[in-house]
Amino acid sequence: MCGGSIVHPSLVLTAAACLMYSANEAKQLYVIAGYRKTETPIDFYDSDYLKYCSYRPNLIQTNYVVKFTKRLPDDDVGHDVVVYGWGHAAYYRPDGDLTDYNEEFLKYASSTIVNGDKCMSLIPEYPYIRALQHRQHICTAVEKARRSFIVEKASRSFLVEKARRSFLVEKARRSFLVEKARRSFIVEKARRSFLVEKARRSFLVEKARRSFLVEKARRLFLVEKARRSFLVDKARRSFLVYKARRSFLVEKARRSFLVEKAGRSFLFEKARRLFLVEKAGRSFLVEKARRSFLVDKARRSFLVDKARRSFLVEKARRSFLVEKAGRSFLFEKAGRSFLVEKARRSFLVDKARRSLLVDKARRSFLVDKARRSFLVDKARRSFLVEKAGNHSSS
Repeated sequence: MCGGSIVHPSLVLTAAACLMYSANEAKQLYVIAGYRKTETPIDFYDSDYLKYCSYRPNLIQTNYVVKFTKRLPDDDVGHDVVVYGWGHAAYYRPDGDLTDYNEEFLKYASSTIVNGDKCMSLIPEYPYIRALQHRQHICTAVEKARRSFIVEKASRSFLVEKARRSFLVEKARRSFLVEKARRSFIVEKARRSFLVEKARRSFLVEKARRSFLVEKARRLFLVEKARRSFLVDKARRSFLVYKARRSFLVEKARRSFLVEKAGRSFLFEKARRLFLVEKAGRSFLVEKARRSFLVDKARRSFLVDKARRSFLVEKARRSFLVEKAGRSFLFEKAGRSFLVEKARRSFLVDKARRSLLVDKARRSFLVDKARRSFLVDKARRSFLVEKAGNHSSS
C-alpha cells in the first residue's frame, strides 16, 4: 500500500518502489481516491531500502476520471505543503531493523518547502541523502512536520473513533448509492432495450425504403444508360459522315493544290527560259560591245601608226630637202622616189581604211540582224507563254 498524488484526471504519481513487482500488470493495482484507513495493517519487508530512494517516480493511469476539489499549490520554496504516507511514524528505528511498518491510518502533516542546499546542511547525520539529486526530491521543514505528527499521535484515539464512525456512515451512504445506481441501471437498461427495439424497427423501415430507392435509381440508371448509348451511336455516325465529308474536301483541295503546283511549275519554267533568253541577249550585246571596243582600239592604233609614219615621212622629207640643197641630182631622184613611195603608201592607207569601213558596216548589219531575230523570238515566246497561261486558267 502506497500513497499517491493526483496529477491529472486519469494519472496518479507514486514512488517507484511501490511498483517494483507489479509495474507490468495493471490488473494487480487498485487506486482509491480519498482512502484514509485500512482494516488490517500489513507490515512488509523491503530487501534494500536505500536502493529505491533514487528511483524516478512512477505514474499509474486509472480507468476513470478523478473529480478535483481544489487546485494544488506549486513546488516553489517557502510554500506550505502536506506530507502524507502509510509508513511507520517512529522518528528513529533500531540499527539493523529494515522492516517497513504500515499504519492503520494515512498519516499526513503540514510542512514547508525549503531550499535544497539548506536542507542538506540541516541533516549531516544522513550522508546517503546528501548524494541524491535535487531534481528527484523535494525537501521540507522536517521539524515542523515531526511536531505536527506528535499532535496527531496525541489525538489518535479521538481520530480513530471519529474515523470509524465516518467509515460506517460512508459505508451506509455508499450502499445506498450502490442500490440507487443498481436500480437506475435496471431502468436505464430497460429504456435502452426499448430504444434499441425502436431503432431496429426504424432501421428495417429505412432499409426497405432505401432498397426501394436503390431499385428505382437502378432502373433510372438503366434507362439513362440506354439513352446515352443511343446518343453515343448517333454521335458516332455523325462523326463518320463528317469524317467522310472532310476526307472528300481534303482530296479535292489536294488535287487543286497539285493543279496549282503544275501551273506554277509551268510559269516558273517559262520565267526561267525568259531569263536564259535575256541572259543570252545580254551576252550577245556584251560580245558586240567588246568587239566594237577591239575594232576601235585597232583603228586608233592604225591612226597612231599612220601619224607616226607621217611624222617620219615628214622628217625624212625635210632631211631630203636639206640633202637636196647639197645634192640637187640626188635630191631630185630621191624626191621622185619619195613621192612614188608616198603615193603608194597613201593608196595602201586608203585601201585599208575602206576595208575597215566595209567590215564595220558588215558587222553592224549582222548585229542589227541578230537583235531583230532576238526580238522576234522573244515576242514569239511571250505569245506562247500568254497562250499557255490562258489555257491553264480556262
